[in-house]
Amino acid sequence: MGIVLLIWGVLAAVYGLIVLGAAKSAVHEIEAGLGFLIATVAFGCAGIIDAVNRMREKRSYLER
Repeated sequence: MGIVLLIWGVLAAVYGLIVLGAAKSAVHEIEAGLGFLIATVAFGCAGIIDAVNRMREKRSYLER
């Protein structure tokens, strides 16, 4: 799941850059900002999922 979120984050960031580069009005700049916001949330969620998975692996190792 973390890999999927990373891919979505990269795609959203690239989309934001493309839209920002071709922006002709403030609406397009806001759309680019939303793309960057979506990318940030996806990267953050991927990091949280990775941390939880590492903690779960460490805990199962200690319980043996």
